[in-house]
Amino acid sequence: VAFAARDLDDIETRKKRWLEHGHDVVEIDHGFCVSIYTLDPSRILVEFCVDTAPYTAADRARALQVLSQDA
Repeated sequence: VAFAARDLDDIETRKKRWLEHGHDVVEIDHGFCVSIYTLDPSRILVEFCVDTAPYTAADRARALQVLSQDA
């Protein structure tokens, strides 16, 4: 289950809350967004993510190319 965070401060606040409640947290900087992950009590992966770079026309073109490829 994935949720959008408002900004990097929101990511940090949520990460601290999870840690304070005994959850393991993984943080990954994907280069265009930052995500944090943990498992909920039912072992469902939960993510909060925030974009850290704007999307470009080249990003859009690449996404359309990938979507139009045969699997």
